[in-house]
Amino acid sequence: MRLGTFAMIIVVVLAGGYQVRSNEPGQPKPAPSNQPTLEVVNESGKSFTFTAADLAKLPQKGLEARDHNGDPAKYAGVLLASVLKQADVALGAPLKGKLLASYLVVEASDKYRVVFSLPEIDPDWTDNIVLLAMSRNGQGLDEKHGPLQLVVPGDKRHSRWVKQVARLTVQSDSK
Repeated sequence: MRLGTFAMIIVVVLAGGYQVRSNEPGQPKPAPSNQPTLEVVNESGKSFTFTAADLAKLPQKGLEARDHNGDPAKYAGVLLASVLKQADVALGAPLKGKLLASYLVVEASDKYRVVFSLPEIDPDWTDNIVLLAMSRNGQGLDEKHGPLQLVVPGDKRHSRWVKQVARLTVQSDSK
């Protein structure tokens, strides 16, 4: 074995447990374990990672809504706005002027994506509820829907009820 190859093996073995964490937009942070995480990127490009434990610390909200099949269900989780505020997204009084052109891209683990304007999510602007659900009828969400699902009871269609939510990205077209 050549010395260069041996040195490379040593570097790979020593670096094996090391994880690079990046705050660069478009670069998801690796999960520290198999625990599901949610990545949120604010309008400045700063990235935040939330675990289930982090989300459980936020104010919890429950609601009743009809699921995709029309069956009544009780969902529980956190308001999407609460998560965004934790990621320093401008909501409430700071959401004005050019920031009104900002929008949220919600992405599922299978890359399915939908868009919301920020005023659609902000309780200071609307009475509509956008819930990041963690349970349905008192049980954690199944693999098909969870661990996180967006529930938007004000939408007549369920196209923005994103299953397996993995990433939230705030963007703006304002120049």
